[in-house]
Amino acid sequence: IYVKRDKKDLLTAILEKQMPTAEKVNRLLAIDGETRNAQICDYVVQFSDGAIKAQLGYPDMKVPIAYALSYPDRMASHINGKLRIEDYAHLTFERPDLDRFPNLRLAFETLAQGGDRTCVLNAANEVTNEAFRRGQCKFLQMAEINEKVLDIMPMVARPSLDDYFAIDAEARIKAKEQLHLY
Repeated sequence: IYVKRDKKDLLTAILEKQMPTAEKVNRLLAIDGETRNAQICDYVVQFSDGAIKAQLGYPDMKVPIAYALSYPDRMASHINGKLRIEDYAHLTFERPDLDRFPNLRLAFETLAQGGDRTCVLNAANEVTNEAFRRGQCKFLQMAEINEKVLDIMPMVARPSLDDYFAIDAEARIKAKEQLHLY
């Protein structure tokens, strides 16, 4: 029986349910949303000279998962088909919904702020991501905690290499404190 549910509610329910991570991944991969099948662009990068490079692939998470597991080599991912670029005559790009993706919003903000902000965000995010995978925090809490750590940590405008190591360590401690892991 298929019950139509709001995709965000469905994703949240799967991510917050107490079950092994592998089972969560399988359930997430089983979701066949209307827009997911039209999404063939994994990422776009713009370089300092203005050139843009895009990674296009068959819209199936098995491809990036297979790449992550086999890096730096490539393995067959046994997907249900191969990407045929001629089937996608028109590609549409939209600005990401930063309310829906709060960690992406934080990434853009920290890049704009400069200094040590991206280091703080990265350290906090590694801690919250690991806590999520261990069932120690909910999916939607990760961005909230990352933002709290950014608010707590004073900004260092011109950090040295030694500063970066200290800032990384301190941000990890602050994230664990927010998670009540200390």
